[in-house]
Amino acid sequence: MKSGRKLSTTAIWTSTDVHLGYGDNVFIRITDTSKLQKILGFPEDVSLSLGTVSYDSCPAEIALLVACIGCSSSRMFYVVTYNEDRYIWVLRNFFLSAPSKGFMKMEFMYSALPSMLLWNKTSMYYSYRNNTAYGFPPVHETNVTPAEYTNGSSIHQIVIDYSGNIVIKMQNNIMFFFKFDLIDVILLPRWENESKNTVLYLNPSGNLYIVVINSSGIHRQNYPLKMEVHGTSYSLFDECPYLAFHHNIDLNVYYLDKGDEVTFWAQILFQENLGLFVDVRIHRPELLEQATHVEYEIAHEICTKNQTITFYQNVDYSESLDYMKTVHETTGVMTVEVRPSMTGRACSTVRKLSYLFVGCPPSRHIVIQKPPGITCIKHNFTSYKLPGNFLWHSSPKDTVTDYDWDKYGCLMEVYYRDPFRPEIALYDGNTFVKMVEANYILWEIKGRTDFGYNSSMGDVGCSREAQNWFSLLENHKNQEIELDDIWGPQNYNSCFEFSHKNLQDLSQQYHILNHSGSNSLIWNTEQSGIYVFKVKILDPNFRMEFHTYGIVESPDIAKTIMFSIFVLSLFLGILVLSYFKYARIFQTLRYIDPLPSPGLQNHTKESSQGLKKDQ
Repeated sequence: MKSGRKLSTTAIWTSTDVHLGYGDNVFIRITDTSKLQKILGFPEDVSLSLGTVSYDSCPAEIALLVACIGCSSSRMFYVVTYNEDRYIWVLRNFFLSAPSKGFMKMEFMYSALPSMLLWNKTSMYYSYRNNTAYGFPPVHETNVTPAEYTNGSSIHQIVIDYSGNIVIKMQNNIMFFFKFDLIDVILLPRWENESKNTVLYLNPSGNLYIVVINSSGIHRQNYPLKMEVHGTSYSLFDECPYLAFHHNIDLNVYYLDKGDEVTFWAQILFQENLGLFVDVRIHRPELLEQATHVEYEIAHEICTKNQTITFYQNVDYSESLDYMKTVHETTGVMTVEVRPSMTGRACSTVRKLSYLFVGCPPSRHIVIQKPPGITCIKHNFTSYKLPGNFLWHSSPKDTVTDYDWDKYGCLMEVYYRDPFRPEIALYDGNTFVKMVEANYILWEIKGRTDFGYNSSMGDVGCSREAQNWFSLLENHKNQEIELDDIWGPQNYNSCFEFSHKNLQDLSQQYHILNHSGSNSLIWNTEQSGIYVFKVKILDPNFRMEFHTYGIVESPDIAKTIMFSIFVLSLFLGILVLSYFKYARIFQTLRYIDPLPSPGLQNHTKESSQGLKKDQ
């Protein structure tokens, strides 16, 4: 997602149009065949129809299998993709001669570059990595397809797991194994005879089952795919080309905000005459800069290659001529795939696919940190009065407005003679990240103007007149524009940069605040009031998220110290009580004779001798 917009979860289609489904049963039609024909530049005299829709392995992309009559001498299949994040349609570099009627099923495999499998009852077709490798996979060491190998039995079911292992089940219960990146299939040992009614079931954990359906019920049995594949591969002398492959990519998703970076490493071990390497494939590489380092070592005819790659952003948004366009071009989802350069059926698949979300993480936000010593109280009123003569659009009459406690939170009570500077904190969900040190601005969302700032432009050291709300509002007075859009990182100009213009009036109030400065808010001393501020970060190189209403309370230092003293006193008290208890026990033990007395020893000896005489 970008800018908090959610992606679809469901796609439904007919032969002429496509709808995408979102939460709360909301469906939106994104296109129809007539629109596609114009967008993609198909000739007007051709006929398009939609057959299959599938989500791509790259987030935000939906693929459509389109049949075209009139594009060639025969019916042709094309693949068209729609990117929900960027609202663009693309005709991919893929075409396939299609049967005179009907469509093929389509499913994408987990890969950084689009890779898919298409099939119908009689044939199966693979397309790897943007159609750089493709074809109809034959049975190993033959030139026949699985349907021909099984004497015309049709394809009943194909299942694909997350690791790229593919099982093809024929109607007569013969099964074949196919693997992503390979170009032929192998025959698996038969488990069920032709007469049984069976289906394959792959659970979310990647375990494969054979489900047998008969008159007595439904029966499930585990299918040891790994063992069967290894056994068949061993008989075919098909060995894994590498000895070991390791990496440190632990997560499926990484979030990279402005200024963040992430480093991955991978290691491959192999026989020195094979020349393998770590293959890194990237979708949308333009989003991040990359720095790669490779180390190579040979010992006892075993080669070890270590590759480290760091992804980071190297964009100075303050120098951009079009801030919003630059942000749009440098945010999105990058897909990274790390794998061995060669694989085999006997290899335990360890390739890793991960998504790098470049932009503000979905749970990251800024909040106002309540300073210590300022109370935060929730009152019972739901509305309050605004003085009409102290509004942006002044009025002789006062107005009444609502106060949303759930949205705005509690009120911070500030003495009207005390300057106040909000402290802005960065959070990931409920986890504190850091205090915000970048410049920020605020405005009263109800339109109040009866507050000011205690520093002038000259006080803070401006080299020229600084931007302020009055001048920016004057520039947009004839435009219908929200306050949110008038001033922000998209048009921020620092007053500390040298300018050949006249200094102008530096005695004006400085409307920009930050964590380390002295500039603060000052209040109308004639009356009290309620102010609801909205905050926006001005620094173009700061985080994407920029406004807040809520208040997070800072820990009360006095309460924390008192609680710590209480816990420490309780611990010392228990320690003292334990000392006196064990001291009393040891004093009692001093009066217990650990050895028997001589008289008792003689008595025991005599008793023993008497017992022997009786025996």
